[in-house]
Amino acid sequence: MQPGILVPEALGLGNWVKAQEWAATPGGQATYLGQPVPWGTLPIILAIEFVAIAFVEHQRSMEKDTEKKKYPGGAFDPLGYSKDPQKFEEYKVKEIKNGNLTILAYGSVRTCIISINPICI
Repeated sequence: MQPGILVPEALGLGNWVKAQEWAATPGGQATYLGQPVPWGTLPIILAIEFVAIAFVEHQRSMEKDTEKKKYPGGAFDPLGYSKDPQKFEEYKVKEIKNGNLTILAYGSVRTCIISINPICI
């Protein structure tokens, strides 16, 4: 669990399992730490996400070098991980391995949640 889940739960400001229910309710309002978010309706949040992602993807598409387009660096690399080419290659491999492990873990947990599996009990 992450602090973003633990803190509101510990303070009694919400149940993280039911946190997304507002989106399924017509006219539902998003909250954070028990307070309504001013732009917290689903259409507004979706519009903000669409504009933000479209901007970032447009900026990325302006890059002519295909390698930089895949691994942008620059503003997307504030800690400078891509400066050392050898370490950068190592980090790319680690990222793929961690992503694959995450997918496997998520699938395993999801299977345990939706099925009565003796291994999970």
